[in-house]
Amino acid sequence: MPYKVEIQDDDYFAITVEPGTPNELRVYGHLTDEKDLLCPAKLGNYLKHLRKDIGKGESNKGKSIKAVCAQIDLSTGYYWRIEAGELEQAPRMATIRKLADYFNVGSDSLIALSGSRSIAEMNADQVERSQDSMEVVFTRMVLHKQLKPDGLSADDLGWVPEKLQHAWVDFAKRLAHTLTDNPDALDELLSGGGS
Repeated sequence: MPYKVEIQDDDYFAITVEPGTPNELRVYGHLTDEKDLLCPAKLGNYLKHLRKDIGKGESNKGKSIKAVCAQIDLSTGYYWRIEAGELEQAPRMATIRKLADYFNVGSDSLIALSGSRSIAEMNADQVERSQDSMEVVFTRMVLHKQLKPDGLSADDLGWVPEKLQHAWVDFAKRLAHTLTDNPDALDELLSGGGS
């Protein structure tokens, strides 16, 4: 997952880019300050950090701007302006993709930091991704050869509302954990067995 968005009821947010990796960065604040916290300058600071500090032992650590630009075919003056936070708008997508590939991070992470997308848009995408994955987990679970109820087919799953899918998967996870004393028992079964 390239980023994780959390919004609290009192209008505070936290966004974590590249969670669980050495490149992880967490930005948090009040939603009214979103434009000041997620902006081209924040992107520039992150890129500077990646260029100078990240990846001990990797060939990209500590490289000069000139060396980076030579490898990704970008003007040194333009890249310097990105790192210095002098851009008013985020770089074009082609540039962001080049930078993401070079530094081995998700382009979505760089877009998030640049302020090109709002917290609300990123949160909506995250919710949509989790709903898609819940539907996939639910389908894999109820059609799994060891768990499938008799007479149930894939065509029958269309009638199950989303809320019931969540409840069914949650119940199955808790039951598997209780029976095996392994909190990941259901996930292991689903990833190891076919449907």
